[in-house]
Amino acid sequence: DLLKAAGLFHMTRVSFDDYLTQIGVSGGGKISIGTSWWDAWYEGLLAYLMPLFDWVQNLILPSRGNLRREICESININNYNQNNGRLNGLAGLVSFLPSQGSVYSVFGGNGQLLSSAFQQANATHFRGCNKTIRHIESAVASVILSGDGIELITDKGDTEHFDIVVLATPLQQSQIHWSETPPDQLPSSTQRRYTQTITTIVSNGTLQSKYFHISNTSLPKAVSLTEKGKNEDAFSCLAELTDDGTFKVFSSESLTDNLLEKLFGTSYEVQYQKIWGGEFGGAYPDFAGGGDSSTSTPFLLYGDRYSGSAVYYANAMEASVAAMEISAIGAKAVSKLVARRLNLLA
Repeated sequence: DLLKAAGLFHMTRVSFDDYLTQIGVSGGGKISIGTSWWDAWYEGLLAYLMPLFDWVQNLILPSRGNLRREICESININNYNQNNGRLNGLAGLVSFLPSQGSVYSVFGGNGQLLSSAFQQANATHFRGCNKTIRHIESAVASVILSGDGIELITDKGDTEHFDIVVLATPLQQSQIHWSETPPDQLPSSTQRRYTQTITTIVSNGTLQSKYFHISNTSLPKAVSLTEKGKNEDAFSCLAELTDDGTFKVFSSESLTDNLLEKLFGTSYEVQYQKIWGGEFGGAYPDFAGGGDSSTSTPFLLYGDRYSGSAVYYANAMEASVAAMEISAIGAKAVSKLVARRLNLLA
């Protein structure tokens, strides 16, 4: 409903590749014109002739670029590790936001957001209550849902009783056992896999011009790859972080010593590696080209809409588009729903 109200829902129903075709960006393999027999015949003719047209252009202008593949796709692979055909239209556009203007980061890492939230909540809570908000460092293993409330059982066997629970992690990564599926029917997107992305930080490296077939004077500060390049070179993108040879590399699999030496010379050192993946992990949802797989989950997972015990889902929008900013929107939406349920908001 939120995306529909914002006029963005239709963009989650198509792939980013199809969306580029709809707005007139050339280079797509699929052209959609209409539904009549004439439209179908003309569409088929264009689909047949377009590869020939591209071949002639490449013959006349062999160095010409391809906006759709070399710019759009490389940006999407950099940000989501998915090509234009896997992203939906909305996720593809969100992927372009950090490509210009100022980009900000959280000092000390994104984990500071949670600790800051607890500090601010405690400061606000103290104004009207003498109790402290508790931070229990235990993993939730089971959730028992009933009309009398909600019981959370931790991995240590401890049990806590609550009226309202907010799940702020992807359902498919939570590893939580539910006493019943909340609710009876959930979108298929809650079962979708997440894409694996591996971040590797290298120090004391020197970008090797030989690997990229360019001169030392032309070495770039960053390299972004197309889908073809990613499959051939086994990494998605790399960027120079500091002038003293510190680089960040994104890839789908762990980088081999042989590849790292080809990229950064023999003196490199791997300082850090983070694997966003595994059975219960991943960096971003696999958007699967939009459609039903990009249907958002309800914010209210379990319970009556206005009263009684309830489970809310802060990651509900992540099936349609994923980013830190989207998580913030989801968190604010859930906090308002909870406040309204507790009669703290009109």
